[in-house]
Amino acid sequence: MSAVANALPELLVDLHESYTAGDIEHARECQSTLYRVRDAFKGGPYLAGVKAALSLRGFDAGPLRSPLRGMNDEERSALEATIRAEGLL
Repeated sequence: MSAVANALPELLVDLHESYTAGDIEHARECQSTLYRVRDAFKGGPYLAGVKAALSLRGFDAGPLRSPLRGMNDEERSALEATIRAEGLL
């Protein structure tokens, strides 16, 4: 299961629908967006990025369990900026 799909399912739906419809150019654009978002998740601990993205979208995914740590304010701000820049928030 894609971690990005958990937080931003519409991006993966758009990718799938574009590819299935034969709109390869738009599917490539979606895939590039997916890469940028995934890289933003990696701006801190990856799972923390997923949970932070869910939180930014209004879903309470709860805290990470020890020994994992959440994103700090700077990491979370960078993630939010990327998601906003991609038009996903």
